[in-house]
Amino acid sequence: MMKTYIKTIILFVIGIFLFSWYYFYECKICKKKEEISEMKKKLFLLDKKNVSFLGIYNNDKEIECVKEKGNWEIKKPQRIKGDNEEIERIIENVLNLKEERSLGKIENLEEYGLSSPAKKISIGDEGKIFTIFIGYENPSGSYFYITENKSEISLVSKWDLNSIIEKDIFALRDKKFFHFDKEKIKEIEIKRTPFYLLCKKGEKWNIEKPYKDIADKDKINELLSEIENGKAKSFPEEIKIKELLKSPLIVITLKENGNSYHLFIVKEKDNYYAKSSTTGYTFEIEKTFVEKIPENAEQLREHSVFTLNIDEIVEFEIKREKEKIYLKKENEKWLNPIFKETKFSEEKIKNFFSDLKYLKIEKFIQPEDKLLEKYKLKEPAITIKVKTKEGQEEQVHFGLKEEKVFYGYNPTRKIIFSLPSSDWEKINKKIKDFVLTIENK
Repeated sequence: MMKTYIKTIILFVIGIFLFSWYYFYECKICKKKEEISEMKKKLFLLDKKNVSFLGIYNNDKEIECVKEKGNWEIKKPQRIKGDNEEIERIIENVLNLKEERSLGKIENLEEYGLSSPAKKISIGDEGKIFTIFIGYENPSGSYFYITENKSEISLVSKWDLNSIIEKDIFALRDKKFFHFDKEKIKEIEIKRTPFYLLCKKGEKWNIEKPYKDIADKDKINELLSEIENGKAKSFPEEIKIKELLKSPLIVITLKENGNSYHLFIVKEKDNYYAKSSTTGYTFEIEKTFVEKIPENAEQLREHSVFTLNIDEIVEFEIKREKEKIYLKKENEKWLNPIFKETKFSEEKIKNFFSDLKYLKIEKFIQPEDKLLEKYKLKEPAITIKVKTKEGQEEQVHFGLKEEKVFYGYNPTRKIIFSLPSSDWEKINKKIKDFVLTIENK
């Protein structure tokens, strides 16, 4: 029995030893060897963050980019601002280039197209430039012959090299209209027919011209994102649209503290062109970009009937001719000062708030006293007032109900509007609609 026990312990110890050997040697050491082996295949052993020069030479095409103060600039064939993201992506591709197979030292370089190669890639690290020369394709057409020292030849993936050497100046140049932080933009001005102006106050956007009202924050953010991500489609000769720019179709102006950005847009036949105040270049833009610029302020207007955060409402009141409902939330319970013993349903009240949240204005109507009278909004059929825990209040009157629509008025926004008649039941509530029933308990 004792011998069996000792034998079991010995086998267990041997098992632990074998597992440890496998883990540390097979998994750790072999993995490290593989990483070293892969590293040796790389053509450039540079740290990406230190790379400050990129050169792409493909026959007559010569592009040289230099990084200065954290930004890339194309220095050759012309001095223009580079696309930081695209150039960084190309550099990463260059640093990932690896040797598929070494052919060793070759005396007859001409046979491989490397005696005077027309293609090469250069990359720089703190003033030191490293270059690979690219020759012919191999017989299978899958690889290029390359050399670093005009002596030893290697095979490198044709696809990997083509993804770099086939880049042109358009791919590498900065194509954005503007570079700005959309969170810092305080004013948006769109000059077209009609003209409109939007201003940001705190976290809210307001329409200032041609009338005053609340703007839809989400739609403003969408518009700013479109402008922020807008890129040139091509860079035609400036002379082509110089005359058109004297009377632009659209002018977009963005303002932040101390800075202004202007985009002048013109149309020629079915094509759209633009000029940016920050770059000075003229360029062609996509038709889809122009189509996403709202034609008027109405498209950016807040269409929600209630604009407060519905989830934070702690009081609400519904007034009608013969009934007034008032409920206030205290200690997580909804209470009514008159019906003190009545229990109210949290679920029913939440559903009511949800309905208010998604009430959308169908049509805005120019506010006039005679229209308040016409649509029975001076003595409304229903008035709903809500209040948040921060003390913010919002009140909306609802008046005449017709077959297809009914009308509302927000005295703070000073807007008259219509809603589809199908929404009437969402606001036409009585005290019994909030009472906790047996089914709710």
